[in-house]
Amino acid sequence: RSINQKKMTNFFAILAFIIGTIFGSFLSVIIYRTKTDKSGIIFGRSICTFCKKKLKFIYLIPIISWLFLRGKCGYCGKKIAVHYLALEIITGLVFLVTFLTFNFVEIKFNQFFIDYETLKLFIFYIIEFLFLMAIFFYDLKYKEIPDRFSITAIVLAITGNILMNTVSPLNMAIGG
Repeated sequence: RSINQKKMTNFFAILAFIIGTIFGSFLSVIIYRTKTDKSGIIFGRSICTFCKKKLKFIYLIPIISWLFLRGKCGYCGKKIAVHYLALEIITGLVFLVTFLTFNFVEIKFNQFFIDYETLKLFIFYIIEFLFLMAIFFYDLKYKEIPDRFSITAIVLAITGNILMNTVSPLNMAIGG
């Protein structure tokens, strides 16, 4: 591997971790709003679950804001559960490991290329991992698994595996 390839891989690995933490933070919102049937799962503003104040952007930076605020709300001082931090870190690590497994970045003759077949696999596995993370943390917090998470994950897994031919139909049937 060339130095440029290593630098590019390191850059994208760090970027994958950061984007993963953002998705982890977003998953915590989805998990909370799914359970409480709050509207605006995608576009609603984040609030403190105790004092109901809208959170400033600075309070929404994954990992850093939790550490900076010492695990407490910046307004009312109530404790923010550690599972929010864990979800952000673990999702960041999942993105990082998935990127390192399916590194779609290539440098040939000092030019940057993306291997789109590998990128498709990366995106497929990331989407599946996001559903599995949502299922795991929802179950951990509420001791139940919503059908909207599990059925969607199953349909995506079957569809993705058929379209990309990552697992044989026989192995999918055995796994099912």
